[in-house]
Amino acid sequence: MLNHLLKSMSQTGQAPGTLIEPPAEETIGVSRIDRFQFFPDSMPAEKLDIGPDTLLTELDAPDNSGGTTWIHCQGDVTAETLQSLGRCFNLHKLALEDVHNGGQRPKLDYFDDYVFLTLALPARNNGDHLIFEQVSIFLGYGFVLSFHRSANDVLDSLRRRFRGNVTPRSVPAPGYIAYTIADVIVDCGFELLNDFNDRLERLENEIFESSRNDVVGVVHGLRRELIALRKILRNQHEMLLRWSSLEHPRVRKQTRPFIRDAQDHARRVLDLADGYYDTAGSLLDTYLSLSSSRLNETIRVLTLVSTVFMPLSFLAGLYGMNFNTQSPWNLPELGWRFGYLYVLGVMATVVLGMLIFFRRRGWI
Repeated sequence: MLNHLLKSMSQTGQAPGTLIEPPAEETIGVSRIDRFQFFPDSMPAEKLDIGPDTLLTELDAPDNSGGTTWIHCQGDVTAETLQSLGRCFNLHKLALEDVHNGGQRPKLDYFDDYVFLTLALPARNNGDHLIFEQVSIFLGYGFVLSFHRSANDVLDSLRRRFRGNVTPRSVPAPGYIAYTIADVIVDCGFELLNDFNDRLERLENEIFESSRNDVVGVVHGLRRELIALRKILRNQHEMLLRWSSLEHPRVRKQTRPFIRDAQDHARRVLDLADGYYDTAGSLLDTYLSLSSSRLNETIRVLTLVSTVFMPLSFLAGLYGMNFNTQSPWNLPELGWRFGYLYVLGVMATVVLGMLIFFRRRGWI
C-alpha cells in the first residue's frame, strides 16, 4: 500500500520548516516556471519557462497594476527558489516545507493573508503503478502560486483557456484561478477511473471465458489501489467542502459556487471509486463461484466414470480368478465357447443400464 504514495523527503529530527534538497536520483529532471499576469486595463501578459533569478527580479519591482499574478512551478523547485518566493509573498516556512517535501494528504491551511491548499493528483507511473502527485496552491491577495512536482503538465489546457478567453473586462480573481486549478486536478480522477473501468471490464470477460488463472492476484491488486484511491479522494472531498464554507478574506462570495461545483465533482469521483471497489469484490466472488462450479462439474464427471467402471471391475476381477475349470462349481462359464462374448455383453448391458438410470435422474 505504501508504494502508492510518493514518499516525503523530510528527515527525522530536523527543525520545522527546514528545506532539504532531495538526492539526485529522486529529482524529476524537469524544472519550469511560468508567469501569467492579468490586468484590468490591458491584455494578459504571459512569460513561459523563465528562470528563477529573472522571476525574483521582476517580483522585487513594485507592481501597481491592480491585476492578478499566477506563478506556476512545474517539476523540481530548489529550496533556495522556494525560500525566495516565501520571502516575496510572506509565506510561512511550514507551508513551504509541505510544498518542498511532498507526501501531504489533501488539506487546507489558512493564514492571515492567504490560504494554502494541497491536492492529490492520481496518476500512473512508468511501471503502471498508482501514485499520487502533490499539487500545492497559495491563494493570496492579487496572486496565486501553484507547484506540481511532476514532469506531467496537466495545467497546459488551463493556460490555453486563459490565453484565449481572458480580456481586460474579465480578469479572473485569484480565488477563481485557484478554483480552476483544483477543478482540473479533481477531473483528472475521472480519467484514472475510466482506466479502472476498462480493466474491470476486460477482467470480467476473461473470467467468464476462463482465459486466465491469476484472477485472484489481479483483483487483489486492483482492490488495494482502489482502497488507497478512496482514502485520498475522501480527504480531497472533505478539503473542498471545507474550502467552500471557509470564512476568509481570500475566499470571495462570488467564487463559492465554483468551489462547490469542484466539490460536487470530487464527490462523483469518490462515488465512482466506491462503486469500482464493490465491483472488484463482486468479480472476485464471481470468479470463486465459477471456479467452485467448474470443480464440482469435474468431480461429478469423475464420480460418474468411477461409478460406471465399478461393476465392470467386479466382473473382470471375478472372471479373472484362476480356479480349476474342471469343477462345475468353479466358474463353468470359462469353459463356454462364447463365454468371453457373454461377459462382454453383460458388461455392456450394465453400463447401458447405469447410463439410462443416471440420465433419468438428471445426473448427466
